[in-house]
Amino acid sequence: MFAAGCGKLQAGSLRSPDRKGVSAHLADRRFLATLQAHFMATSSSTPLNNSLAHQLANFACTLQYEDLGKNTVHEVKRRLIDSLGCALGAWNGKPCTIARGLATEFSAKKGATVIGTSHKAPPDWAAFANGCCIRYFDYNDTYLSKEPAHPSDNFSAVLSIGEAVGASGKEIITAVAIAYEVQCRFCDQASIRARGWDHVTYGAFSTALACAYLMKLDAEQTRHAVN
Repeated sequence: MFAAGCGKLQAGSLRSPDRKGVSAHLADRRFLATLQAHFMATSSSTPLNNSLAHQLANFACTLQYEDLGKNTVHEVKRRLIDSLGCALGAWNGKPCTIARGLATEFSAKKGATVIGTSHKAPPDWAAFANGCCIRYFDYNDTYLSKEPAHPSDNFSAVLSIGEAVGASGKEIITAVAIAYEVQCRFCDQASIRARGWDHVTYGAFSTALACAYLMKLDAEQTRHAVN
């Protein structure tokens, strides 16, 4: 759990190549097909004819807290504390103040706390404001592989949805483990910067899967969330 790697960005890897005509389209299709083939080949719990979305949804729906090792649980807690420290340190930053001001314009009975306040906003607004604080200084954790990432970006959504649905501490930890595992595995498999996309694209999938787990969506609903 938590795929380990320390790949380095190659010179020129931040350049976005021209995407021209049919050849570029086919190259992208081969890239996605290779990524899907990897997940299919490395999964022992689902048929090989399932799509990548099925693979991811089944993983998110079947992982249990008891499946996590002690070190994984410890690392989730450590990264949570680190992320909260980053958020509080950035609390007075101008972008964070603006985001918090927007979020506190809205209230929700079953919402999520805006960090540093007693205000409960709708989960999406709380995630937005809290995510700005966690990421503002770029002091949050970094994962270096074929594609780099700040996987603790997942925390703002996980904490917001977790609070809104009344998730337990163990469920929060499991959701974070799902998010980290998915995002870091994607980063291990392929760099997307070379194709003009930023690494946070991978986070959209990991966050959706983690939140689907907390919302207790079934595998089919989770697949739709990913798609």
